[in-house]
Amino acid sequence: MSLLHQIRLRGPWEFFSSDAIDGDPDRIHLPDEWERLSEMAGPVRLRRRFHRPTGLDASHRLKVRIPTGADDCGVEVNGRPIERSPDEREGAVWLLPELELSNVLVITLSGGDDRDWSTWQEPVVLEIHEAPPRR
Repeated sequence: MSLLHQIRLRGPWEFFSSDAIDGDPDRIHLPDEWERLSEMAGPVRLRRRFHRPTGLDASHRLKVRIPTGADDCGVEVNGRPIERSPDEREGAVWLLPELELSNVLVITLSGGDDRDWSTWQEPVVLEIHEAPPRR
């Protein structure tokens, strides 16, 4: 699959410092404030709303790329967990299902005493790829 376009999900995200995603979230600006997450105890859930990119059709595949080092995180779109793409060589990448007009992306970062996200400088990215030809 060849990469056609990238959409960087910069700016405000909502975050929760527990497994729950109800209640009032805090706000964080990514990628500028990744280091704030290192101070949280337990898992951290990030939530970002986004619209489906225009012009997508059956010849496109949409992926989400999370900065390298997020190997054990979980990803959900519109409340459904999605699996990590098995054929990626670099970074943590998930192949997204067909999207609604308005969508919610939730990323769960595992909680551990040794985590340090202050070195992450990249944003979370939506990637639009050309789908491989059908055989």
